[in-house]
Amino acid sequence: MSTFNIILNGILAIGSLFFLGVGVWLLFGIYLHPKLISKKIRDFKSRHGLIVIFLVSIMAVVGSLLYSDGVGFEPCSLCWIQRIFMYPIPLIAYLAYKPKDVGSIKYIKALAIFGLVVAVYHLILTYAPSGNLPCPTGTISCAVKYVNQFGFVTIPLMSFSTFLAILGISIATEKSSHVK
Repeated sequence: MSTFNIILNGILAIGSLFFLGVGVWLLFGIYLHPKLISKKIRDFKSRHGLIVIFLVSIMAVVGSLLYSDGVGFEPCSLCWIQRIFMYPIPLIAYLAYKPKDVGSIKYIKALAIFGLVVAVYHLILTYAPSGNLPCPTGTISCAVKYVNQFGFVTIPLMSFSTFLAILGISIATEKSSHVK
């Protein structure tokens, strides 16, 4: 494995663990324990949630392209489906940021939810592989672990954590902007 791969895997694995923590913290705070999210954070989310979503999603897009085009990891069919849900998110968030179009959050949320569902399915196939993989014969298996950083951080987990963070930020942004 090249030095570039080692550094890329480390950076993306740490970033995905951070995103996983942010997503869980926001969703837990929004639905179960609202006092976990301070007023300063709610105010920040209402003003800058779309740009945060843009930054998180653009990192995911760049990471996926680095893995496929830079390192040469061929994406499986489930990776392609997740990309279909991820790639429009930075564009929507960027275009909605200046006019503060919080209504666009519903589209970002929908993309994140669908991507999250596919990522959960992909995680299940990766950690508990079965004989019934959705990958066509002769293509890359959806259960292949190109990355296994820290013994458990795989590309499907990176995707899952990014979609979870985007969903949490979207919901927090939507809820905080309705409070105004």
